[in-house]
Amino acid sequence: MNKTSMRITGAKSTMKAVYDAFTQQSDAHTAIQSLRLLGALQEATPKDTGFAAGSWKFIKAAKGFKLLNTAPYIDRLNAGSSRQAPAHFVEVTALKYGVPKGAIVTYK
Repeated sequence: MNKTSMRITGAKSTMKAVYDAFTQQSDAHTAIQSLRLLGALQEATPKDTGFAAGSWKFIKAAKGFKLLNTAPYIDRLNAGSSRQAPAHFVEVTALKYGVPKGAIVTYK
């Protein structure tokens, strides 16, 4: 068989398997980093009763992972209302774990 008539078979399924393995590794790495960030945010959150620090949640979203704080006053804490942490402590903590693809903080 000459070089011009050779056909490579199975390349599509091999590349899909490589892509799937890479995606799983990437997702696992992102999950580990997200959990580390979760711990860092819990530590950085000002504590009076501990409610805000305990209100951090790790959520697997459609595209990656999200960290959510359900304390109704987390926006005020992040704005600097506590002497225990500087303003924007969430952003400062998050940036230690890399550059985000989107907004670090959103408020509802």
